[in-house]
Amino acid sequence: MEQPIRIRIRFITVLAVFMIFTSGSGILLWGAQNVLFHFVLDADQLPFTRPEVAAKLPPSIGFLLGHLHLFLGAMLGLSVFAFLTGLGLLMRINLARLAFILLLIVGIGWNMGMLYLQHLSTSQMVGIALGAGVSVLLSLLYL
Repeated sequence: MEQPIRIRIRFITVLAVFMIFTSGSGILLWGAQNVLFHFVLDADQLPFTRPEVAAKLPPSIGFLLGHLHLFLGAMLGLSVFAFLTGLGLLMRINLARLAFILLLIVGIGWNMGMLYLQHLSTSQMVGIALGAGVSVLLSLLYL
């Protein structure tokens, strides 16, 4: 009985090594940020946690900064998942190919969500700036 010929495609190897390096550096980056945020910085002393500053922020940005610890943890988890996916691709595990496709879908969804958040926060910032500009103009008119 003949053994099936296993072809090792170089593209998958290069992709796996690239994923391992980039997600490994992401693990270092997000791990350091998590350590700094949870152990070094005092969350109560950050400027955006004060009520007078938080009231001036757009709601979308306020929500993101209010849940910063969850965002940092999720990005660290995503980097670890991408690292394990890269290792699985290097070992030619079929589940790693499915995980890679899932990472692609998550990345596309993340970019679409960030585009919406950018649109939302920009429109809110323009409204805040126009409101401030109108109040300054009105105060100059009634001097």
